[in-house]
Amino acid sequence: MILIDIKNYLQSQQTANLEEISRHFHCDTDTVKIMLEHWIRKGRVVRIANPAQCGQGCRQCQPKTAEVYGYVE
Repeated sequence: MILIDIKNYLQSQQTANLEEISRHFHCDTDTVKIMLEHWIRKGRVVRIANPAQCGQGCRQCQPKTAEVYGYVE
């Protein structure tokens, strides 16, 4: 997995949470977060504070991996 792979994945999905991204690339969440930070600094990815699908009380996601990221056109 390289940085461009993460960018391309988010570009195709538009949004994804940290767990989905790490599962897709078979990589641990800490490594994925480091790579996402690169794209956040470049302005191509944003961290979505309160995604619409979260906060409904299902509690199925771990708070650490429930972070949602979106691609910026």
